[in-house]
Amino acid sequence: MSKLFNNIFTVPIALTILLIILKFNFIYLVFHTFAEYFAVFVSFSITLVSYYTFRFTKNRYLLFIGLGYFWIAILDILHTQTYPGMNLYDITTANTTLTFWVLTRVFEASILLTAPFMRHINFSTLKISFSLGILTLGITFLAFLSPLELFITGEGLTNLKINLEYLIVFMLLITLYINRQYIKEFNKTINYAVSLSIILTILSELSFTFYTDMYGVINFVGHILKFLSFWVILQAIIKTSLSEPFSLMQKGASTYNNIPVPAVVVDERGIIRQVNQAALSFIAKDESDIIGKSNHTILHPKNLSYNKCPICQAIKAQEYIKEYEIKDTQRNTFTEYSLSPINYKDDEAIGVVQISVDTTQKRKLQRAMTNQYKLLQNIVNTVPIRIFWKDYDGKYLGANNLFLEDAKLKSEDDIIGKDDFEMVWGETEGQLYRDDDLEVMNTDTPKLHFEELQTNDEGNTTVLSTSKVPLKDVEGRIIGLLGTYEDITNRRNMENKIIEQSETLKHQATHDALTLLPNRLLFTDRLENTILKAKRNSNEFAVLFLDLDQFKQINDSLGHHIGDEILVTIAKRLKKTIREGDTLARLGGDEFTIIIDNYKSLSIISTLSQKIIDCTTQVIEIKDHKLYVTSSIGISLYPRDSEDAQNLLKFADAAMYKAKDEGRNNFQFYSDDMTKKAMQRVTMQTNLSEAIKEENFKVYYQPQIDTKTNTVSGLEALVRWQDKDGNFIPPSEFIPLAEETGMIIELDRVVMKKALSQLEIWRREDVFNGTLSLNLAMKQLQRDDFVEFITDTLKDKNYSAGSIELEVTESGLMQKADESIERLNTLKSLGIKISIDDFGTGYSSLAYIKKLPISKIKIDRSFVSDIPEDKDDVSIVKAIIALAKSLELEILAEGVETKEQNEFMIEHDCHLIQGYYHAKPMSSSDTEKFLKSF
Repeated sequence: MSKLFNNIFTVPIALTILLIILKFNFIYLVFHTFAEYFAVFVSFSITLVSYYTFRFTKNRYLLFIGLGYFWIAILDILHTQTYPGMNLYDITTANTTLTFWVLTRVFEASILLTAPFMRHINFSTLKISFSLGILTLGITFLAFLSPLELFITGEGLTNLKINLEYLIVFMLLITLYINRQYIKEFNKTINYAVSLSIILTILSELSFTFYTDMYGVINFVGHILKFLSFWVILQAIIKTSLSEPFSLMQKGASTYNNIPVPAVVVDERGIIRQVNQAALSFIAKDESDIIGKSNHTILHPKNLSYNKCPICQAIKAQEYIKEYEIKDTQRNTFTEYSLSPINYKDDEAIGVVQISVDTTQKRKLQRAMTNQYKLLQNIVNTVPIRIFWKDYDGKYLGANNLFLEDAKLKSEDDIIGKDDFEMVWGETEGQLYRDDDLEVMNTDTPKLHFEELQTNDEGNTTVLSTSKVPLKDVEGRIIGLLGTYEDITNRRNMENKIIEQSETLKHQATHDALTLLPNRLLFTDRLENTILKAKRNSNEFAVLFLDLDQFKQINDSLGHHIGDEILVTIAKRLKKTIREGDTLARLGGDEFTIIIDNYKSLSIISTLSQKIIDCTTQVIEIKDHKLYVTSSIGISLYPRDSEDAQNLLKFADAAMYKAKDEGRNNFQFYSDDMTKKAMQRVTMQTNLSEAIKEENFKVYYQPQIDTKTNTVSGLEALVRWQDKDGNFIPPSEFIPLAEETGMIIELDRVVMKKALSQLEIWRREDVFNGTLSLNLAMKQLQRDDFVEFITDTLKDKNYSAGSIELEVTESGLMQKADESIERLNTLKSLGIKISIDDFGTGYSSLAYIKKLPISKIKIDRSFVSDIPEDKDDVSIVKAIIALAKSLELEILAEGVETKEQNEFMIEHDCHLIQGYYHAKPMSSSDTEKFLKSF
């Protein structure tokens, strides 16, 4: 056992390894139990050693700590036994074991805080033990009968637990300060050990304060630190109480044989009393020829007398000397001496331990190393690149002459100890260099041949090619950084000029000199790349071939210089008209080509083609001429018409000639069917615009039935468009067109005004007093003037905002959710109700639904149509109803067309119904009849 304790590191290292094995190979409870009982064993050991050695140490400071650690061990045992999972006591909460833990640590901190004041008090061991035992008993009763609330299941550690841990840390910091004030009265070993133990305990407490996972690394480290804090105190007590330096000296010289350098014990008269084996080898004499002889005669330089020997005088004065070197001129050797006085009781000196080391060879090595350093420095200074090296703190350790020239320093001595902030580039690049150095050193990753800029104090910037590697000592530890760089400003400038010239030549080869647009070569390349990308992503794109009508006549009549200016003007207009990602090129003459990439619908191609035609027909003023130019466009589609680049261009060219045959100033698709559809789309767009201006729309109303009260709770306003021939155009055709073109905003406002006007009549005649639901397009909601419009409209119609409900689609809301929430909150503040239409089809986030100021959810008809046969739809509808109920929202089912669907909704607590089963959308007159007869 004594051998085990004599080795400071063996036991903690072995036990730590054991705890690591337990931590990562067994359940956490096994690790915790072993870790705590290791600490308990050490606590009892502290008590036993301090108590049984007190009779000859008379150290009341250690005795008080030892008595305290006995009761700390008892409390730690109870903490371990009450830990969740031990099942030794009938405990259902973790607060019992945590109460033991925290109050034990407070108890421990109190012992360490009180101990310095007990060192001169003649206290009774029995009374102190009894008092500490009463405190222990009190803590035990409190922990078992009324534990503190230190942990809440599902929430974690309470503020009380964390604040108590901070209190413990504060008490330990005060203890450190008090011990510092009485440092001269303490044995150095004890002082250092207790201070280290307190620091380890503070770190342990912080670990248990900041950990987030009781099975994590921080918790594990906390237990290890606690064990080590106990172990350090035990080791100090053992060394102080069981070891007396002088008594060890009396056991014989065998103790000193472990010292690998020559050591002798000399009394105050300079007589050698003991000698180790290394000294015998150094002197080359037997022990009998040395013991009792003069230390000066045997071990000191021959050329010095006793009175002039500084070592002899220091021994006589009992002085401490470290590594004092003296030259023996007769032997031409150097010896380094160290003296350490031996004190026994009451600081009474009884001798000196003298260590002698022959440093002759060391001197030779130092001289050789100096020569090697000078040689290395000469080599470094002749290398035609800049070289420097720094320590970990960024301080320069050295540099070659080229580097010193850049830094405007005269010698290496001028740079040593300085950092980059003190260099000529400090204000501009100092912090950048420091951050870069730290990255290399902290990651142990070299950075080679990277470029960086450096600005000197004159404002001149140079380009540097830099390399940095970690600087390591002989043991492989990173101690700094080694770097090199060379000025490559001229080289980089030359390369940039070459690149610039190359880019210029490349641009000239691939672009039209007149319009600066891509030429046929570049257009063909981009067309082929677009085909590859479209194949990879399964996209579609269009090729437009544009030719100016009668352009040759302008050239022939006004000259080519006028024609060139027209081409430049047209090129600029086309560039502004097409989308940013599309490709515009000039093939030659008056021919332009455009790639419309990844279009979503043919209407986009048609609309864009018409915009191009419109932009070319605008007047062009050149000098005194006002010129009008028209254009013909041919369109081919990938992959409908072809998947080959040349064919797509050829087919677009053919379609362009068809446009010219059709009278010019129009566009044609390569496919007649596509042209027909495109023209229909253009026609519908024109008619829709006229219909909106003339407000030529009808508003139909579909009742919303409350099956609980059997009343009409609301009406949804639906737009209908009847053309000049009396035919109704389906909303599925003109609503998407209105949204694409932005006309949905005016269309929405026309419907709102008409519906509110009709509702005002029904209110006045007491026909209907329910809620009017109006569909709100997202583009409408995003308009800055919409809130003002709706406010003015309600005021004009003298209509209550509380009876208005705006329906927004779920998919539309999710496009700009945060912005939509802000706008909808403004509407809600006016008293307007908000509902989500087509719920379940927009993949909305529950987090956003919770934030939305909505009052109603409308189940989309796609989920209702197959109920109750489709089990998936049944599950979805039930889930939507449950969600609405949990959020305290109204729920309405759309598209209810059968008795079974109606009964299913009522059965599952959805009483608001809209659908053909109760009523179809009707004109205002039919709606009024329905309301009066319902």
